Amino acid sequence: MVRVRYIQNAFLLIGAAALGAAAGALGLTYLAVLTILRHRPGADPSLEWGQAIGAMCCVGVGGIGGAISGLVVAVRRIARRESKPWKPMVWIGIVLGLAAALAIRFSGVLGSQNIFTFLIEWWPGTVIFTAASGTLGGFVGGIAGALARRKQ
Repeated sequence: MVRVRYIQNAFLLIGAAALGAAAGALGLTYLAVLTILRHRPGADPSLEWGQAIGAMCCVGVGGIGGAISGLVVAVRRIARRESKPWKPMVWIGIVLGLAAALAIRFSGVLGSQNIFTFLIEWWPGTVIFTAASGTLGGFVGGIAGALARRKQ
C-alpha cells in the first residue's frame, strides 16, 4: 500500500510539472502572438525572423514558470492530504490520455508546420505533451468515476 502511494505521488509530481509547463508555454506564446508578435499590415515578411525568436522565448519562460507552478501545487497537495489509492477510472483515464497523446504525435495529424507542431515533434516536447495528456486523462477519469458513483 505504501509503494502505491509513492508511485501515485511521483505520477502527480511529473504530471503537474508537465501540465504546468505545457499550459504556461502555450498560454504565454498564444498571448504574445496575439498581441506583440502579430503580423503588421504592410510589413516586410523577410524581417519577421525576430518574431520567431520572441515566440521561442515565450515558450521557454512560460514553460519554466508553468513547470515550477505545477511542482509547487503538487508538493502542497502531497504534503497536506493523505493519499488514497486511485480508483480504476483514474488509471483508465491516464492510460487513455497517454495513448491519445502518442496517437496524435505519431499518426501524422500534426500536418501543418508551425511552432506548436515543431515543439511537439521535438522529443522533449513529446515527453511533456504525453505526460500532460496523461494527467488530463486522469483528471477526466476521476471526474467521470465520481459522477458515475454519484448517479448510483
